[in-house]
Amino acid sequence: MDLILIRHGECGTNSTDDSLTPVGEWQALQIGRRLADVPITALLSSPLLRALGTASIIAHQIGNCPVEVWTELREGLDSSYRGYGSQELLRRFPLAVLPSTIEPDGWNHGGDTQESMFERCRQILNTLLERFRSDDTIVAVTHGGMLTYLFHVLLQISPRTPSWFEIDYGAINRVRFVPKEQQKAYLPLYPRMEIEVLSINDISHLC
Repeated sequence: MDLILIRHGECGTNSTDDSLTPVGEWQALQIGRRLADVPITALLSSPLLRALGTASIIAHQIGNCPVEVWTELREGLDSSYRGYGSQELLRRFPLAVLPSTIEPDGWNHGGDTQESMFERCRQILNTLLERFRSDDTIVAVTHGGMLTYLFHVLLQISPRTPSWFEIDYGAINRVRFVPKEQQKAYLPLYPRMEIEVLSINDISHLC
């Protein structure tokens, strides 16, 4: 399975749930053009405006495919926040497929900790592996902080020795889950590989 992880486009800074700026919309358009010829199985997105706005522009570029919203892909917040409800989100983003947890008048999230962020990422990974096949290509639009946590889980980096992944707005990151029958061990130096890192913070489409 190919997993393409995208950080949303540039957004404003006046609220927790910002919309894209004109630059961010342009960045999302360039992402969609880059992915136009990729055989995408599913397009996933965080429900926050900057991510869902990015995913919706991508969706239009690749044939008006549905945008499946996963609340687990949202950014982490240590305080509580009430997000936009399904009525407003569908008005803005008609291609969105929303979970039932996003009610018409809003939904509550936040109160995250480092432990809960790691657990959320493990849940995302488990759901991806259970639901999709080895030859599927999944695109997920999420956030900079969330990408750092996801990379820790994907690459099995210990939470006790954390690293920060500097990911630009509109960047494309790609990893491949290697099927067991294709895994090769390059001993003695390299063990059997389960994941291939194909790109991190690729912004060549924005140049």
